This record gives sequence, C-alpha cells and structure tokens, in this order.
Amino acid sequence: MIDFNFNNKYDTTDATIEIIIMLLGAFILGFLFSFFLKKVSKPEKDEIDKNIKNEVKLLKQALENCKNEKAEAKKNITIEFSDIIDDYKSKLNQAREDLENCLANKSSKD
Repeated sequence: MIDFNFNNKYDTTDATIEIIIMLLGAFILGFLFSFFLKKVSKPEKDEIDKNIKNEVKLLKQALENCKNEKAEAKKNITIEFSDIIDDYKSKLNQAREDLENCLANKSSKD
C-alpha cells in the first residue's frame, strides 16, 4: 500500500528546486525541438541567393520587354493617327480658305 507521510515539511526551497528542474527540462526539450526543425527545413543560403538572382533577372527582362512594347505601341499609334491628323489639318486649312473667301465676298458686296 502507498504510505504518505504528511508530517514532512515542504518549504519554498523544495518548490524552487522543482520549478528550476521543470524549466531546465522545458528549455532542453525546446532547444532540441528547434534544432531538429531548423536542420530539416532550413534551405541553403546559396540556393536562396541563386533563386533571388534568377527572379531579379527575369523581372529585369520583363521590364525591358514592357518598355519595348510601349515604344512600339507609341510608334504604331503615331503612325496610325498621323494620317487622321493630316486629314484634319487639310480640312482646317480648307475651312480657313473658305472663311477668307466668304469674308472677302461679303466685304466686296458692301
């Protein structure tokens, strides 16, 4: 049978030692746990640098492609609308000439 002796004194020194032992055990378990997790999931620094360099290179190429596409689109729009702009300029000049002729005819009749 289990024999409990309730006459023994239990003081703060005993409690402090128990708490220190529990904290030390928790620290050791946490350290081992983090050590093994870092060992498994930690990628190599060189691999990360290589991936970052590749991504930067791809982004620079994409930026250059966008700049080239923008310049090409601007050139195409200018070419497409230059004919329309020239047509409107000629119509404007014709309207000015018609207005001048109309004003000249009106002033000669007076």
